[in-house]
Amino acid sequence: SSSIRKTLNIPKPTNNHITPATAKATARLCKMERITFNNKILAGKAIIKGTRISVEHILELLSSGMTVDDILREYKHLKREDVLAALVFASRILKRQEVLIEN
Repeated sequence: SSSIRKTLNIPKPTNNHITPATAKATARLCKMERITFNNKILAGKAIIKGTRISVEHILELLSSGMTVDDILREYKHLKREDVLAALVFASRILKRQEVLIEN
């Protein structure tokens, strides 16, 4: 896993935390065209491209019991693919973290 990380230029997380550089590398590798980062928006958190809505916020909405359709009604500028991309991104971040912790 360490050699894969070096080959793909993915920084090693510190203290088992995903760094912004690791998150960006994950998004790039996953070809997550709907997820982006901008240091001027929400301090560089992962956001839905073209919005100020973070992946974290989408996850909080879903965990509070909102459905994808509820979110789409509340945030009319979002598309179903945006919400799903947030889930895929979060899932891949967690998978990467689990792999890096094992080593």
